[in-house]
Amino acid sequence: MDFSIGKYSFSAKLRQDALDEARRCFESGKRVGIGCSGGADSLLLLLICSEVFADHIDKLLVLHFNHKARPSADADEKYVRGVCLKLGVSAIFGSADNPPKKKTEAEFRAMRLKFFEEACARENIAVILQAHHADDAAESVLMRLSRGAGLDGLRAPFPISQAGALRFARPLLDMRKSEIISILKSAGYSWCEDETNFEDCHFRNKMRLRVLPVLEKVAKGFVGGVRRSQMLLCEDAQAINSVAEPLIGACCQTPGFPRSMRLSGDILARRAFIRRALMRFLASNGLSEKMRASAVDKFVESVYGSYSSNGKKPLKVSAGENIIVYSPQDFSLYISPSSNACFSLKTGLGEVILPSGLVFAARRINLEPGQKRLLLEGKNDDSTRAVLDLSAAAGCLDGDFLEIRTRRDGDAYAPIGSSSPKRLKALLSGKKVPVVQRKSIFVVCNCNGEILWAPPIGPASKYKIADSTEVLELTLKNKDIQ
Repeated sequence: MDFSIGKYSFSAKLRQDALDEARRCFESGKRVGIGCSGGADSLLLLLICSEVFADHIDKLLVLHFNHKARPSADADEKYVRGVCLKLGVSAIFGSADNPPKKKTEAEFRAMRLKFFEEACARENIAVILQAHHADDAAESVLMRLSRGAGLDGLRAPFPISQAGALRFARPLLDMRKSEIISILKSAGYSWCEDETNFEDCHFRNKMRLRVLPVLEKVAKGFVGGVRRSQMLLCEDAQAINSVAEPLIGACCQTPGFPRSMRLSGDILARRAFIRRALMRFLASNGLSEKMRASAVDKFVESVYGSYSSNGKKPLKVSAGENIIVYSPQDFSLYISPSSNACFSLKTGLGEVILPSGLVFAARRINLEPGQKRLLLEGKNDDSTRAVLDLSAAAGCLDGDFLEIRTRRDGDAYAPIGSSSPKRLKALLSGKKVPVVQRKSIFVVCNCNGEILWAPPIGPASKYKIADSTEVLELTLKNKDIQ
């Protein structure tokens, strides 16, 4: 593509998909952000965008964040303000209220992302353009290789990506750093230089300053080769995902998802599919950062081996304060909390797997005369079943009208046979439930917060079955019982 900066004309290989992403945002009435630090890469991106999107200049918005962590940080901000003024581009400037004492990449990135999130929400920004280039991509591949990354990790950074609520596009991803510098020099532009880029302290800096130059000398065209490898990895990932995603998507329809996921034989027969399903499961429960790569590898291999050998023993692995369990009985993953962990689940008619692994079910059923007679005679196992009048749902039988939660101090209700509410602690004592088991007791409440059942105590007297044969049945069973 041909461009010009002032009187200087040049050609640059930009990612068309990234530019098209920005155009779609303009057409939908949204704004497009440009992350600009004042460095060479982001400066060229800003200059190119001001030309390419000249017809939408009023919808471009530069985003600059001052980390307040370098002596030259304020000067960089001043420089970006001057460039924006010259180009007629609006800008938002943010800064760190409390600069981090430890200057880590992770801390700086978290601060920028927070600034981006706030700006996008406030200014109707749909996508942020970033200036990552081919050298950045090569550095990222080397860093991820050293950490044992898989297919998805090695093909990043992507031309277009999503991080939570933020969407990013990277038009310069196929350009070399040397090209960027050459264009700016030829156009007569200076730029800000982050002095910390030359400090041999951060992992990325070490890759950039020590490793990449040596590889470029030993293997001519190394960066170009990395970009081609990433392109091939993207093709492979698309092919694998075209098969795996429908299978995994179907598993996500399991009752109780995201707390549980039942895997199909097509998934369990392939390690790559098991890994993808596990990572989807962890991400859906906010546990992606809670498992080490080595633990993921071992668990995937164990699940694959269990399925291949018709294993019967449940497999477990820690994920922060939770335990991920694979049950070979029904080929499912579910979450079991570590000891004494609290939980609260919203549910409705149907089944849900509790953190303990028990299956809770709520059903609307019709009682036969014999069944009703047995209940009225008190012949029911209160630890696994409660039958209540439909009025227990408080008129909310549709949707998630029940809450299952850990017991709390002060919980009280009147079970059948009791004329007035009693503390759950006293009810458990009267039932002679061992102290060690009381820590795992939970309660089932309706949408008004009333306790309907606290197994092994009976259901609430207020909602005991009346004349109607149609009732609400709540049951518990061990997950491995078919």
